[in-house]
Amino acid sequence: MSSCRKDESCSTQIEDIYITDTIYPSPYLSTYPGSWWKYTNGTVDSCTAWESVPQFHEFKDANGCTSINRTWSIVPKVNDHFIYNNSLLYSNPTANESRLTQQVGDFGSHWSAQKSSSSAHITTYWKCDSIFTNKEVNGVTYADVIMVTTYTDEYYDDVMGGPPSNLHYYYYAKNVGLIMKRFQDAYLDEIVTVFELEDYYIAPH
Repeated sequence: MSSCRKDESCSTQIEDIYITDTIYPSPYLSTYPGSWWKYTNGTVDSCTAWESVPQFHEFKDANGCTSINRTWSIVPKVNDHFIYNNSLLYSNPTANESRLTQQVGDFGSHWSAQKSSSSAHITTYWKCDSIFTNKEVNGVTYADVIMVTTYTDEYYDDVMGGPPSNLHYYYYAKNVGLIMKRFQDAYLDEIVTVFELEDYYIAPH
């Protein structure tokens, strides 16, 4: 003889985990509070503060119930966006689209991020294509520079494909940050310079 019972519905459980250590940025993004970068296109990136912000890690237990670990850590803030050493940096889209991770610096390093909707599938790719011992930008020679190439692959179900990809080239100097961006239209061979670093200040840290 056996009996049946109705399974109780799950409720999402959230656990806060606090990390006291500061998560420092990449050596190629010297984003310390008080630092700023001025570019030839008139934009200015500013690191305003260290703030405690969460990252969310979701998983399900044996019963299929959802639990979320909300890990709080102290990270730098640039143009209202937070920078994690193991996550992508998205700068203000109206400013200089800086993107980099802590691990980048070795030739051939690459990573990607995906975003999908009901009919669109978009993947953005980044790759460390070049390393320069010295690189002159806007009349200044910078030591230890890497170039990161990024492009977006778009696929739309209703048209069974997407447009060709434009290429963006970001140059980062170690202990400085983003020093130049170049751009190549998918339909053109010419590579144009979008902006160069004009002036900067790295705050004591």
